[in-house]
Amino acid sequence: MSTVTRLAVLASLIGSFASYALASQASQASTQKLDIVESIGCLAEEPKGTWVLTDATEPVVSKQPYTNEAARKEAAARPLGNLRFTLLAINMFNPDALRSHKVAAKGLLIKDPAGNRINVTSLQPVADSCK
Repeated sequence: MSTVTRLAVLASLIGSFASYALASQASQASTQKLDIVESIGCLAEEPKGTWVLTDATEPVVSKQPYTNEAARKEAAARPLGNLRFTLLAINMFNPDALRSHKVAAKGLLIKDPAGNRINVTSLQPVADSCK
């Protein structure tokens, strides 16, 4: 086999391996599921209409996409934390009515060095105040 033929075969093998590796990564990425998380904290509005969850607990994966009455009672008894999350897509939950309340926020966690966010899918009051 000539050197040119060997190089052509080697290049073909490398290309095939690279294609397989990329396909494998794409397959893994498409099968990753996004978990709904829950964090308990105090609802506050910052300037410019940005809603945040302050004194928030560490987010935990939620088995339910909503917060039922039993979960609300359990959340009310949990102590607050020291984390902070910007809340996205919150206006449909009437946040003005829950301002300064202890709430259970559920949604997709977006980790970001500039500040973690939760894309909210459920927002339920668990206590009338954060004290």
